[in-house]
Formats: sequence, C-alpha cells, structure tokens
Amino acid sequence: VREKVGVSARSSKAAALRDRCKQALGHHFASVYAYLRRVRSQEAASIDEAGVQRALHELVGQDKALLQGCFLTDQLVFQEMMLTDMSGVVDLAEHSMLEPLNGYIALDPELNWTDVNSFFRSPGAAYAGHTVALPLIAKVWCHVED
Repeated sequence: VREKVGVSARSSKAAALRDRCKQALGHHFASVYAYLRRVRSQEAASIDEAGVQRALHELVGQDKALLQGCFLTDQLVFQEMMLTDMSGVVDLAEHSMLEPLNGYIALDPELNWTDVNSFFRSPGAAYAGHTVALPLIAKVWCHVED
C-alpha cells in the first residue's frame, strides 16, 4: 500500500510540474513536450544533446524564460517516464516476481552502489525497502544561463 501511495504522490508531483510547464511555455508547450517525449524515448546512447538544445531553440527561440520552460518540460518527461517505468514494479511485486538485489550488490566489487546518485538509487530502484533494479544510465539535461 505504501508503494501505491508513493506512486500517487509522484503522479501528483508530475501533474503540478505539468501545470508549471504549461504556464512557462504557453502555446509552445505541446510542441516542446511532444519533441522531448519522442527524443527521450530513444536509446540514451543515440541522443545528441547538442542537437536537442538546437531543436528546442528552434521551437521557442532565444527567450530565456521559454528555455527555462523547456528545462522544466524535460524534467516532466523524465518524471513521467520514471513513473511509467516504475508502475510496472508494483505489479511484479504483487505477483512475487521481484528478487531483492541487495545481496548481489554487496558482493560485486566492481559496483560502487553509493556512487550512484541517491535519486536513481531510491525511487528508481527500490521497492518495499529492497533494491530491485539497477539504473543503466542517467542523463540529466541542464540549461545554463550566460
């Protein structure tokens, strides 16, 4: 039950972020969201981040407030993808189809689990107090203002 509440809370956070994105981008939101959703659904290794930034500039121009809205929308897409990906974990857990990985992690000398950012260790990899998934890649797009 606690995990379902967690999913609900994350869903509410995503809804609030979506509202902020719509407010920040106005009529640009739909095109920016669709573009980012499409590009972020690709294999991470094939994404050209400089190309993503160029495409966003083409969609919204050089206005810094709109570019900040693009950054927020990228966070929204990431949250939604994490929410979608992790919602299947609840179903697997309810059918006893998850194996805790904590013991394997402790035994692997090559895996420095504490070096993985806590955001990707906790909500993205844990269920019912056990590690049940390992993040393969984590890319975060940042907007840097001059």
